[in-house]
Amino acid sequence: MGTRRANPQLADDSEALRRQIAKLQARYDELVAIYRSAPVGLCRQDTELRYLYINEWLARINGLSVEDHIGVDMREILPQVASGVLRQMRPVFETGEPAINITNHVETAAHPGVRRLYQYSFFPVKSADGSVVAVDCVVADITDVFEGYVRDISRHEATEDLRSRFVQQVVTAQDRERRRIADDLHDGVCQMISAARLRLESIVSDGDAKDLSVVSEILRQSIDDIRAISHNLHSPVLDDLGIVAAIRKVCQELTDAGSCRVEFECDADSAALPRDMQNHLFRLVQEALQNAARHSGGDRIVVTVTCSESALEVRIEDNGVGFSAKDHWAASTGSGIMNMKERARFLEAELTIQSAPSGGTHICVRVPRPECC
Repeated sequence: MGTRRANPQLADDSEALRRQIAKLQARYDELVAIYRSAPVGLCRQDTELRYLYINEWLARINGLSVEDHIGVDMREILPQVASGVLRQMRPVFETGEPAINITNHVETAAHPGVRRLYQYSFFPVKSADGSVVAVDCVVADITDVFEGYVRDISRHEATEDLRSRFVQQVVTAQDRERRRIADDLHDGVCQMISAARLRLESIVSDGDAKDLSVVSEILRQSIDDIRAISHNLHSPVLDDLGIVAAIRKVCQELTDAGSCRVEFECDADSAALPRDMQNHLFRLVQEALQNAARHSGGDRIVVTVTCSESALEVRIEDNGVGFSAKDHWAASTGSGIMNMKERARFLEAELTIQSAPSGGTHICVRVPRPECC
């Protein structure tokens, strides 16, 4: 019998495939390194609150290794804070909407006996059918920043004006950091994963590598998730098209999410405001819409924007359950409405919140437009 001769073309194809896989692995290792070394806490938890991923920073704060977290319920690892965190995460699972910039004083294993100030943001991870299957968490220790502001204020008389300026500085710093993280995600990590996916798709199209198509889908989903996080942190529409377009888009996104129908009405295509004022107004409206979608129990929200030479007015009305004067007082001490009030103060705007049991809620913010606009 003759000896079977090797196919040179097949050998060349196999070698090329191995080289492409090696390059893909290198890209993946870069992404893992970024995740692990991030100077903030990053993790993903499923609907049972089990850790799917966690980076080194957050694992250290919790007092365990990364490996000791994977597959374990948060309530087992952090029993002292789990109930509070779960209360903040639950609306994300239920509504599919992110919860951003929640602050808590917490004692952690990394700082025993000391309650430090942490800021949390939660972003939903959705399956193909739109259901929430996990939540991505971003955690930052802002104790030193906060105490630095407090020390500055303590040197002066604690007047209402100083308190207001302090809150404005914190909110402005949060917005600046949100913009920076959004840019880093979009221009750095997202671009790198996109390049890796394109390389992987070329491998799949050129050879018989069915298992690699699964990796390609994982990368595609990662890209979509990171873009969603980037968008939630900072809306590019606000920079590119202005406040009216940004409000219209967030209304459409809530409608597309399916939690309720949001109708948008405006008597102008645009409304000139300085950039910092646009950002504060957008965050105020976003907070009001998310509150209505999560808590009102209604199925319809109407957003009306009215522009004039002297003012820009935004009205947000829902057909939900509403609340009593007593409930309004309790709600007004929460972080959501407090943030809305502080942003209105920064804008020198008039903010009114009217509601009654079974009568829905009506929020109106009237922003005076500077003469330069």
